[in-house]
Amino acid sequence: MYDPRFHHYKLTAEADVLLGERAVDAKRVFWLVKTTTEAADLLEDALIHLEQDVEGFTEDLDREPHVER
Repeated sequence: MYDPRFHHYKLTAEADVLLGERAVDAKRVFWLVKTTTEAADLLEDALIHLEQDVEGFTEDLDREPHVER
């Protein structure tokens, strides 16, 4: 969705994974990051055909832990 206040497009992809056994948690986290970033890239390409630098999202990422879901 284009947000004229920020002069860029915002698109978020999120996923959850249940962690537990230390022996397999690293694999679960790897899967989570890999599949979420792949989904975000596919959505970005399909919807807005625009690749943005991470610097445009730094402020939003800093606020992410405080967003209520």
